[in-house]
Amino acid sequence: MMCLYLRSDRTKIATYAKRSSYSLGKSVRVVSEVYREVITSLKPFKTEQILEFTIRCFAHKAFDADANQQLFVVLEEAQAPDLQRTVRLYRRPQPDAIATYSPPVAPFQPSDVCFYALGGHEVLLVADELNDAIHVVNVQDGRLSFARYLAPGCPLLVQPTALNTDTRGSL
Repeated sequence: MMCLYLRSDRTKIATYAKRSSYSLGKSVRVVSEVYREVITSLKPFKTEQILEFTIRCFAHKAFDADANQQLFVVLEEAQAPDLQRTVRLYRRPQPDAIATYSPPVAPFQPSDVCFYALGGHEVLLVADELNDAIHVVNVQDGRLSFARYLAPGCPLLVQPTALNTDTRGSL
């Protein structure tokens, strides 16, 4: 059995047997949930030992890690056709997302993410430029749940696009 890895970080994507033709689900088994929906085609490339695959790419628009560097969140943007943005939570060293954020409003256009210490515990802040809001999201037991909005109705909060903390932890 051969293994297909992502070249940039050696993430195992799929396993397959050397053959002259390949098909998803039959001769190729996708082992990473992150790539299950994005691999769109497979074919041998020049030699039987190289398997060329086409994936639907996601741009990582933003990412951040928690204070312990154990959890990280990624804001992904599908390139085509819908340009949908998704906030996903990962736990190191697992390659698959453990949670996806479902906002209380739709449509939702997240533009940045940031872990932040608020009220003695760490929360995830999600900037929503479409709704002029910053979502405060609880991160507990590998789940993401909406808690409230940060500064709701503030006239100075218009299309937030970036969230950062300084060295003292101030937003």
